Amino acid sequence: IVKKFINKFIMWKKFNMKKIKLKIIYIIIFFIITILAFDIRLKTIFYDLESTKINNNIKMALITDLHSCKYGKNQKTLINAINKQNPDLVLLSGDIFDDNKKHNNKDIF
Repeated sequence: IVKKFINKFIMWKKFNMKKIKLKIIYIIIFFIITILAFDIRLKTIFYDLESTKINNNIKMALITDLHSCKYGKNQKTLINAINKQNPDLVLLSGDIFDDNKKHNNKDIF
């Protein structure tokens, strides 16, 4: 009887350890997905496009989906990133401001 009890206890403990490890893995995955989903770091992506309709090279900067985020004091990080590329044209599209957030950085633009 004691041997049966010990065997059952060991099996129960192994099963619970597996459940605990699985829960920890789920929590870690959840946090990784959350961090990636709400990543608000400034991203710079480059594209080379060609058209027979344009004779000269044009360098454009497309600013999109800022959602009222702040990139340094007075948006200095964002402005420096734009200036570093020395674009001929700067386009603003997408969600530059978010209605649900208080913001005063619209004056900077």
